[in-house]
Amino acid sequence: MTTLTPFHVADYLDCEETIAEYLTAALEDGDPKIFLIAIENVARARGISQSANPAQDLGLSTILKVCHSLGMSLCVRPTKPCALAQ
Repeated sequence: MTTLTPFHVADYLDCEETIAEYLTAALEDGDPKIFLIAIENVARARGISQSANPAQDLGLSTILKVCHSLGMSLCVRPTKPCALAQ
């Protein structure tokens, strides 16, 4: 019988670039709960206990504070190219 080892994403969030890409992908999903779970995983990777609870609907100011405490920031980018650039 094959034994599977538990997978914990926090074990792989070991550099700023990986964390940024992970959080960006979570934001792109469009489900706020996915992003909150991602924040929780990054906090766990950094050794910070329960900074976000996916069951809670956190306000933007709280999310920004948590991101800041994790050494991250949020940014906005267009989903479509600029019409002027075409």
